[in-house]
Amino acid sequence: MFNSIHQLRGFLLITLLCFITACGSGSGSGGPSVSVYVTGVELNAVHTSFAKGVSQLIEGEATFSDAETRSASSTSSTWSSDDESIATVDIFGVVTGMSEGITTINAVYNGAQNEEGEFVTATIEITITAAEVREIEIYSVENTVPLGNNIQYQAFAIYTDENYDELDHSDIVWISSDPTVATIDGAGLTDTLTAGETTISVNYQGLQSSTLLTVTNATLVSLTISPVKAGVITVAEGHSISFTAEAAYTDDTTQTVTNQVTWVSSNDHILSLSETNGTFKGVASGLAEVTAIFETITSTSIYVRVTEAPGILLSVSIATEPESVYSYPIGVSTQLIAMGYFSNGSSKELTSDDNVSIVWENTANDVISLEAEGLLTAKNPGETIVFLTVTPVENEALKAEQDITITEAVLKTITIVPNHLYLVPGQSHQYIAMGEYTDESKNVLNNQEDIVWSISEMFEGSGAESAVSIHPKTGLIRNHFYNGLTKTEQVSIHVSVGDHAIVDGRPFANLGAVRVLSSDNLSFTGTFLAYDVMQLQLTITSEEVNVEDGMSGPENQSFIMLTYDEAESVCQELVYNKHTNYRLPTSTELTKLWNDKTADPAVDYEFYTKYNWSVGENYWTSTTEDLGETYKVIDLGKGEEQPSSISTEFNYVSCVRSPVSL
Repeated sequence: MFNSIHQLRGFLLITLLCFITACGSGSGSGGPSVSVYVTGVELNAVHTSFAKGVSQLIEGEATFSDAETRSASSTSSTWSSDDESIATVDIFGVVTGMSEGITTINAVYNGAQNEEGEFVTATIEITITAAEVREIEIYSVENTVPLGNNIQYQAFAIYTDENYDELDHSDIVWISSDPTVATIDGAGLTDTLTAGETTISVNYQGLQSSTLLTVTNATLVSLTISPVKAGVITVAEGHSISFTAEAAYTDDTTQTVTNQVTWVSSNDHILSLSETNGTFKGVASGLAEVTAIFETITSTSIYVRVTEAPGILLSVSIATEPESVYSYPIGVSTQLIAMGYFSNGSSKELTSDDNVSIVWENTANDVISLEAEGLLTAKNPGETIVFLTVTPVENEALKAEQDITITEAVLKTITIVPNHLYLVPGQSHQYIAMGEYTDESKNVLNNQEDIVWSISEMFEGSGAESAVSIHPKTGLIRNHFYNGLTKTEQVSIHVSVGDHAIVDGRPFANLGAVRVLSSDNLSFTGTFLAYDVMQLQLTITSEEVNVEDGMSGPENQSFIMLTYDEAESVCQELVYNKHTNYRLPTSTELTKLWNDKTADPAVDYEFYTKYNWSVGENYWTSTTEDLGETYKVIDLGKGEEQPSSISTEFNYVSCVRSPVSL
């Protein structure tokens, strides 16, 4: 811009010099004829009101007594500003805004004098407004992250006066060009999903800035080791103990890497690595530290105590976990344990590493299945006998037996369907309790005599104690609020059948204030009750309401009606369902909502009868064709569009946001 201004200055100066030269050659003297004088000078500019930091060229034109005009621009005049704290002017007539305010720019034309022989002065009033946003820039600490790590982006506005500040998240829109690689929320925080590249963009008042985000493969963040047999951190001299290693990555995935790590013992004279797969052998009594190294990460330590070798194996028995349980329902699996008892009074679980062979057998294969390692799985009701044979090296076999009883399958877990539920005011829903049994069969439990449904403690607030209820026997839940919630509230659902109940991961129900409809990746709120003005903390000055008659909205319910300006303001300040980025919908968006949600052919007032929206009055849109003189309104009772007669009339308002929020 400034190069163009300086080019214009030069052109005007050359033009002026050529004009003066031409005049001189025509008259035979160095100036105009004494009978021709300046009668007036006029200043003009493309813009007389512009923002702080912006520059504007002022041009002048001198009129002579013979009706001839000449340029009074650039160096043809001497320029000055009445208040340079508001605006300055250089020798070429370029005015630059310094601060908000109004000042006068003066130009003394020095090309000729008036009839009295005096130089003529012209003025022009200039208004400097607040600095405006010239461009926006996107910022983050880094733009390349491994999968699972997230980046916080910020957006900064750069103003015409070269100042800058961070933009409020409620005023900007973040976009990811490839949401399969990463998504970004309204606060500028990404959620990385797959490795790849995506462009992160931010939009503000028609301005845009973008940057490339590269998501690499997930990287290793931690390494955990554990004994193969949980809790076992002792081993006898000459015997072995095994460990597993698990790697955790930035994308929250884990991977068993037992055979890929480097295993380390702090003292090979006490505990030495016998195999690269994490198996160590006790060498001498004492304490040793076991660690694993994978890539650049070292695991936490596990201390292993090596004890003196046990005495001679004298007898064996069959044990289980939990101890002394020998009756199982169909479908349950349990690990049978071979216990060894030694001449020195010690006992321990026996494995093939104890230099013994272990054989498991049973008398009824149709009742249980029994694997070579002693894993028992209940198949059918009945009884069987399990036999254990342990044969030490160079010694006679030792035997043990145990009676096992298998019963019918029993209830194992309860699942509530649906897991997550959104209840609009006045809506009910039937929960289903699904029971999974030990044999993996599933049954509906709603008809069980000892079933009990309940919900979590209610949230605080007006009428909260009666906001939602659930029938203790049937599981029918209902949102009793019509309107009046400032945001979505949440209660968790609980069900028990006898001694079985959901302990972790309970489902929950969201209670909405108004029915939210979605269309074309947009979420629309219905109009609000007069009661909601206080609950939603809306700032309005009008007291206009429409009392519905039961035909186009719930009978005797009073819904707020707003002017266009108030409707626009309410949507901008609305905090609903934990979101703030609301605005008035366009005519196209609201019409598309009607087309998406109504029957074919459309039924009058279906938005009320089917979706519980009040449609007794038109709804405002942000669409105008005459710069705000009138705005289009939509009749959601019939899906008709028409212009508002004046911008001060009262209509219903629906606020919209993107993307859809369930």
